[in-house]
Amino acid sequence: MKQALIKALLVGGLLAGTAAPGFAADKVVLTMWHGHPEWKNAVTAIINKFQEENPNIEIQLEEIPGQNLVARLNTALAAGEAPDLFALRLGPTVAAAGEAGQVLDLTGKVDLSGLTQAAQDAAHFKGKVWSVPVFGSYTVGLYYHNKVFADNKLTAPSNKTEFMAVCDALHAKGITPMIA
Repeated sequence: MKQALIKALLVGGLLAGTAAPGFAADKVVLTMWHGHPEWKNAVTAIINKFQEENPNIEIQLEEIPGQNLVARLNTALAAGEAPDLFALRLGPTVAAAGEAGQVLDLTGKVDLSGLTQAAQDAAHFKGKVWSVPVFGSYTVGLYYHNKVFADNKLTAPSNKTEFMAVCDALHAKGITPMIA
């Protein structure tokens, strides 16, 4: 349990960009799985900063692209061979692992107060903290067709509630509001 607590504190320190507690002089090597090659530079920068602040801790990053990460992580969790750290959206995989005792409940062990409310909410499942958002909360840009909005007397939404209202209004008129 002590080792699991240390790992949890490291997760919080690494992903929140804060220093972890002091450790003995022995080098600690932790493995981290990550499934977004497009985020490699940002994740590597976070790891490098953490390692500069904690020279006796080495993070070995392994990229496992796309859905391969979820499949491989589920297998590793079931076998008791999961990596020390992994970057994954909070969802069924993390929640199930948490409920099965395969990942550490981070409630009270990490400080999420500097994150947006949306990021704090994303870290919770059934009242417990199971993850630390890597980049806090981020914005996703969307394109829209000016003529469709003008023809339907709509204005560009500025938040999720307005976005959903625009989608509902377009859908009610038989217009597909989004494509992916």
